Formats: sequence, structure tokens, C-alpha cells
Amino acid sequence: MLCNISISTVNNNLSTFYKTNYNVNLFYPFIDRLMLFDTDTDFLHDEFSIILTKEDLNSISTEDIRNEDMEFINELEKLFKNCDYIEIDGRFRRFIKVGELN
Repeated sequence: MLCNISISTVNNNLSTFYKTNYNVNLFYPFIDRLMLFDTDTDFLHDEFSIILTKEDLNSISTEDIRNEDMEFINELEKLFKNCDYIEIDGRFRRFIKVGELN
């Protein structure tokens, strides 16, 4: 699924943009695992806001994910050398399942 994201690093409560208006393809099942950290609880919107610590990133299973997702994880992992946590804000078209509206 194509996502347009901005990634910020946060160190000592100071936020620094790493990348803005960045397009990345994320695939299932990785995107489901990543969305567990979405702080935007309104599932009808196409936006998400994710806060990840290094421990959070390490807790995401990399079993049966695509190479593109692994490259994204590796890119995020490198950022933790200089920050406390990462904020990922983005948007994509979410498809809701029949029955989720009930």
C-alpha cells in the first residue's frame, strides 16, 4: 500500500525532521504490525500517527515480510543511534472490512 509519510526523530523532547513528503510502499502483514503503534484511533480516516521506540521496532515480527518492508525497518533502525524515539506521520487509503462499521 502506498503511503506518504514524514519521519521525525525525537531526542530530549526536541523533534527533528528526517524526511518529509516521502513515499513508501508497505505491504501486509508488516503494515498490520506497524499499525499496532498508530495513536490515531479514528480508523475511518486515511491518516496515521505512529510513535516508535527502539524496543517497539524490535518487537515487530519480521517473519514473512517483503524485502521492501525490511529495508524500511533497517532505515528506521539506523535512526535510533541518535534519538529516543521516532514519529511517523502519514496517510494512505485504508480499506475497511464489512462489519467494522457496526
